[in-house]
Amino acid sequence: MVEFPHGAFPIGAIVAGTLMQSLFPQMKIYSVAASSVFYVPFWRHFMSWIGSLPATASNFRRLLKRGSVAVVVGGIAEMYMQHPRKERIKLIGRKGFVRIALEQQVDGIIPVYYFGQSRVLDFGPRFLQGVSRRLRVSFGVLIGWMGLPIPRPLPIYMVNGKPVPVPKIEKDDPNFNAKVDELATLVVKELQDLYDRHKAEFGWGDRILSIE
Repeated sequence: MVEFPHGAFPIGAIVAGTLMQSLFPQMKIYSVAASSVFYVPFWRHFMSWIGSLPATASNFRRLLKRGSVAVVVGGIAEMYMQHPRKERIKLIGRKGFVRIALEQQVDGIIPVYYFGQSRVLDFGPRFLQGVSRRLRVSFGVLIGWMGLPIPRPLPIYMVNGKPVPVPKIEKDDPNFNAKVDELATLVVKELQDLYDRHKAEFGWGDRILSIE
């Protein structure tokens, strides 16, 4: 599963992860998260409890052998991409998850969108984005309810798209890289279609999605 948006803090993905543990214990769904999270004592234990490991290619492959894997693709970049009039996510050019899905010959990639996730908290200042991405650690201030680092009491609506089938192809096939590009394009299309199918249900009929 590929989840969007990250927002200032991925509340939707974390809540979904904890609920999956409780409601569907028979389903093996794991996740990967920024390595920096696992240096923070409380969060290290919490993320491990919900089945998450640092976001490395080797961990991704290892978890896929156990079950399904969820990843919030936008990461640190999306923390600085909040916009008052539109949704902005980072996906174009991010193909690592697609490449691993092809290598491991998974059945499909399922896009997930959390409507409202981008509005519960703000994060900045934006000029810290460059250094944050280089160091892979987010620097800034969370701003929410009454200007405090507390999420605003707004709903978050989770929807999932149709599985994007992953073709069977060997890594040493000369067409492998072309298949990576083709599959990445299909994921972008399904995510856009998913957003457009459900935005009116959430009251965001006029709020566009910008996939960058």
